[in-house]
Amino acid sequence: SSDTNRYSNINAMFVTNEGLPGMVYSISVTTFELPDDFDPETQNRWDFNSTNTMTYYYQTFDPETGKGSEPKVIAKVVDGDGVGADYFAIDGDGNNYVGNWNGLSVYNPDFSEELFSIKDDRTNINSLTSMSNGKVLACMWDENGMVYKPFDLAKGEFGDAMSLPSNSYNVFAGAGDYLLFNRSESGITGVKDGGIFEETVNWIDSDINSDEIYAIVPLENGDFICTTDSYEDDGTHTTELIKLVKKPYDPNAIRKVITMACIGMDYDVKNQVMEFNKNNTQYRIRMVDYSQYNTDNSIEAGITKLNTEIIAGHIPDIFCISDDMPIVQYAGKGVLEDLTPYMEKDFGKDAFVEDFFKTLRNEKGELFEIYGSFNIVTAVGLESVVGDGSSWTFADMKAALEQLAEDATVLDVYYSRERAVQNFLYDSTSQFVDWETGKCSFDSEEFIDLLNFVKTFKTSKEIEAANSGERDYDEEYTKLNSGKQLLMEETISDFNNYRGNTYYVLNGAPSFVGYPGSGSSFTAGYRSGYAVSAKSQYKDIAWDFVKNILSEEYQNDNIYNGLPTNKAVFEKALAEAMTPEYIDPSEETADGDYGIAFDAVASSNISTGALEEPAEDAKDYLRYSEYNKGSTNEQGWKENPKTYDWYWDYQTKEEWQIPIFAMTEAEEQELRSMLSSITTFKRDDTSLRDIIDEETQAFFSGQKSAEDTAKMIQSRATIYVNEQK
Repeated sequence: SSDTNRYSNINAMFVTNEGLPGMVYSISVTTFELPDDFDPETQNRWDFNSTNTMTYYYQTFDPETGKGSEPKVIAKVVDGDGVGADYFAIDGDGNNYVGNWNGLSVYNPDFSEELFSIKDDRTNINSLTSMSNGKVLACMWDENGMVYKPFDLAKGEFGDAMSLPSNSYNVFAGAGDYLLFNRSESGITGVKDGGIFEETVNWIDSDINSDEIYAIVPLENGDFICTTDSYEDDGTHTTELIKLVKKPYDPNAIRKVITMACIGMDYDVKNQVMEFNKNNTQYRIRMVDYSQYNTDNSIEAGITKLNTEIIAGHIPDIFCISDDMPIVQYAGKGVLEDLTPYMEKDFGKDAFVEDFFKTLRNEKGELFEIYGSFNIVTAVGLESVVGDGSSWTFADMKAALEQLAEDATVLDVYYSRERAVQNFLYDSTSQFVDWETGKCSFDSEEFIDLLNFVKTFKTSKEIEAANSGERDYDEEYTKLNSGKQLLMEETISDFNNYRGNTYYVLNGAPSFVGYPGSGSSFTAGYRSGYAVSAKSQYKDIAWDFVKNILSEEYQNDNIYNGLPTNKAVFEKALAEAMTPEYIDPSEETADGDYGIAFDAVASSNISTGALEEPAEDAKDYLRYSEYNKGSTNEQGWKENPKTYDWYWDYQTKEEWQIPIFAMTEAEEQELRSMLSSITTFKRDDTSLRDIIDEETQAFFSGQKSAEDTAKMIQSRATIYVNEQK
């Protein structure tokens, strides 16, 4: 016997060159070969042989009557074999392009003749788009990643890849002078011939939340029609049809415009800006996303454009800071405002975690950037091996390593040289550059030690070749406890979770010594930071906006991954982490734990019968650390875990949890000691990175000494840094 499963889908909607609306849709039919005694109650038809046929249809409609034409079968795929019409486009001559991952077919306007066909799964077509010049553009994957190539029907081949913004995830047909449009988080970018990009729509300027946009259609006069879907907290769903009309910029508009430069659109920042614009009648913030100017060939084009505009005197009022924005260079050039007086005026002199902010201040104590949260990046070892961190030089590291097994490694055996270059060379450049004075110290003994240290790591290819067979994995903490590894990396962004990864698995004996030669350092938390232009005529208004991320209200509600920079919020969260909570024994928890210590029955009013935990409720995935199994209060109630840390045992292939209880005083003191000892904020600079890459090649291949390499880096870096002043 046989059975069928059937579903349909609209693959594309279009308007022909004659103005007829239409669609391409598909009908999928799966036929199952079922035995005569098939029982649908106990058997699954998908367990038996089946044949899937996907048929694609083309249909147009009369725009006045809505009557559809007779559907045409334009493609058919059986069990994945064949070129389907998952993607569809029409060129300037009315020819129809249909394609999928397996190939491309081109038909004349009435589908009576196939003009071209390529059936090859290496085509890797991901979409088809009509361009305003009459050609069709294919988005496809090749050895360089995702590329966009126009198809030349006369030659029957794809042309050279076009230069498009690197955020081109939603390309659609252009109009007027634009070949294409690209929708991004910030707006719509028009793409002209020759790879010229221009922002044609800015969502924030248009008072539109880009997360709610469903569809966009360009009009020939440069306007756009878009639909939005919005959902309110009460469950209300609203769909709107919006027409965006191009208007010339009016410098005399009632509301003054405050510009914000950003690299990418942070969801939280975008919502803050929209809220500001909605409630302020005198000013509005305009976000300019410079990442729209990046291409696959130049991921730094956006930063280059921003730098060029700054040099020309077109300085944004607010900088939304990201990792690749050279904010320290801007401060060194006098572009940024010292925010210390503003912070002290609005919050007081002791309102923030100064241990963090001191690493951002210059020698004069000026602070040019603010963040709502921060992380600590460090390396952890056993105190019995690495010491208490009071001295942690490369000589100390070598002495500690000699205590371990002969084949022990400093970091994980799979820690590659490429990764070491990033963490020890790129990210340490802030220690060796003073952007205000232009002085560099890459020829110092400290940097030479780092070079020699990085060279001890194997490359990714060497690691892969050495472990081409079956790999014997061990958790890093297991290797530390067994003397096979000296240090493991740890990023501290939460008061509770980091303790599970260190104290709990290292039996209460970790030492947060940091990396040899650089120690521990700070990084910005998950949310963006801000800086304000010293040249802005709206500095007070800009500050009123950016200071929000420093407030108790904001940090109480919005710090999910990182330690708060507001001192009151920091101390409150730390106190909560140190305060144990106990399980009410009258209420069984989800873990089947009745919340009472069995040896405290005599001191409780709970009957012994209520304390008997059924064997089937025991959780085999729950393991208690020998270091801390939780406390009991005077009534004998068990401590409720603050959180749980998940672990995967590579040897037994088991996943299990450790309950993490309230922070101890010793853990608190170690955290505070670490905070006060850190002197570095990790930064990277793409140009310095390029210099390091070029000059270390000969060093890593054994053709140059570390000293000579350091001298060359020092010379080139000094020239570059002083050029930026």
